[in-house]
Amino acid sequence: MNKFSRIVVWILAATAVAVVLYINAERNKEKWQSGTSKPVIKVGIVLPMTGNNSFLGEGAKDAIQMRLKELGDNGRYTYKVVFEDDEYVFSRTAMAIQKLKNVDHVNVLMTMWGYADDMLPPILNNAGILHLSPHCWSTLLQNYNWYTGESLDQHLAKLVELLKALEYKRVAWVYPAQRTTMEYKEKFEKLASQNGISIVEDLMVSSDVRDLRIWLMKVKEARADIILDMGMMPTGEILHRQKKELGIDIPIGNLSGTAIEISPKLTDGEWYVYVHGPTEEFKKRYEAMFHRECLYPVAHFYNAIDLLIRSCERLDGNGTPSLGQITESMSQLKEFEGSTGILHYTAPRRFTVPVVYHLFQDGKPCEVSLDELKKLKGVK
Repeated sequence: MNKFSRIVVWILAATAVAVVLYINAERNKEKWQSGTSKPVIKVGIVLPMTGNNSFLGEGAKDAIQMRLKELGDNGRYTYKVVFEDDEYVFSRTAMAIQKLKNVDHVNVLMTMWGYADDMLPPILNNAGILHLSPHCWSTLLQNYNWYTGESLDQHLAKLVELLKALEYKRVAWVYPAQRTTMEYKEKFEKLASQNGISIVEDLMVSSDVRDLRIWLMKVKEARADIILDMGMMPTGEILHRQKKELGIDIPIGNLSGTAIEISPKLTDGEWYVYVHGPTEEFKKRYEAMFHRECLYPVAHFYNAIDLLIRSCERLDGNGTPSLGQITESMSQLKEFEGSTGILHYTAPRRFTVPVVYHLFQDGKPCEVSLDELKKLKGVK
């Protein structure tokens, strides 16, 4: 080996050593900043913690804190959580996501529902950040999106099965202004038509709508058999109250668990279509910790943070894991026992549990069978 070659080898060796020292220094810096000897995984969480839908954010925050408290100091990593309130105002959602990415430098982003998905591509593309949510019906997913909820097709199939069984052939429905809702609308209308169900009235609403009486009179004139409510609060409450004020006796069915915040006097006897609720064992754990009833969406958000922690704790704990390392561990998990039962991995990038029927009875939701609902309506 000549002198020039030896110099090149020494330069390459010195560079390699410098890179290793730099990586270790960064890892040590990260550990020192966290106040622990463990690598840090920063989790940014955007929730509606104020406004009309604050009950959703409060439940989700409970779930996060519950899972972290249960983990305690026993994990390979320190999970540093940053909460941001968007009040379910989409402009605030976008600002919160930008802050978590550019200021807090989070490794993982968690949002409440699919409404955030419209804002993610320009912000998270090539950012190396995992997006995790307990629910999304969008089919236009990026490789950083992972979910612990039912797919659009699962939900639609269960809804149409119910409408047919209860002999509802003329449907009116109200839904929020979101792109994912438009996907649901398109597929629902096609599937409904194939099964002899007509959409006689529909209404897309924003969260500031306060008067639905004109639309309700149109629904009555259209002789709808059922009103499907996909609206957020306060839309659901307004829909129920104004229907009662007008003396309209058309029943309402709900397409998620958000109706739990509506007065029980208005929802008693109504059904909704959603995934399994919390197991009895999970309810007891939650209620022992927080001394209040376990309501939607506590268990569903717990599943999401539980998936993240389970997947990360399968790794070696040697530095903050990359997006690829976390998602690879998720896909290898296949299934896990969550707060709502066993969740199964269904590619792409989704863990699911069965969709079931729920009924409001005596102010509380309970799971019921299709036969029980048919019996209540008097259908043979």
